[in-house]
Amino acid sequence: MKGFTRNPNSGVDPLRAGTYAGLVEKIPYLKDLGITVVELMPIFQRDPQEGDYWGYVPLNFFAPHAQYASTRDDDEQHLEFRNMVKAFYQAGIGVVLDVVYNHTCEGDHRGPI
Repeated sequence: MKGFTRNPNSGVDPLRAGTYAGLVEKIPYLKDLGITVVELMPIFQRDPQEGDYWGYVPLNFFAPHAQYASTRDDDEQHLEFRNMVKAFYQAGIGVVLDVVYNHTCEGDHRGPI
C-alpha cells in the first residue's frame, strides 16, 4: 500500500499518497487490470521509530498503523481503513491481510519484554 501509492508516478493525490485513502484512488486501475483480490502486507500498528518498512513487528493486531492514514485525527485511522476495505468490496475486490503472529514486538523465545 505505502509503496504502491507513495511515488508521484502513482497518480495518487500527494495528500493521500502512501495511505489507505490513496489505495482507494487506485481501485479503478486495479479493476482495469482484472485484479480480484489484494493482499496487504501487515497494516497493524507498529513502532514508527523502528523503520520497519514491512510491518512485521506489530504492537497491536487490532489497530491499523496510524502512519498509513491520511488523517492524524484521533480515532480516524480505523475509519479510513474500514472505508478502504468497504470500497474494495464494493468494487468486487477481496482484501487479504498478511498476518504473522509469531513476529510481534512483545517478546522473543525468552518471553515478554
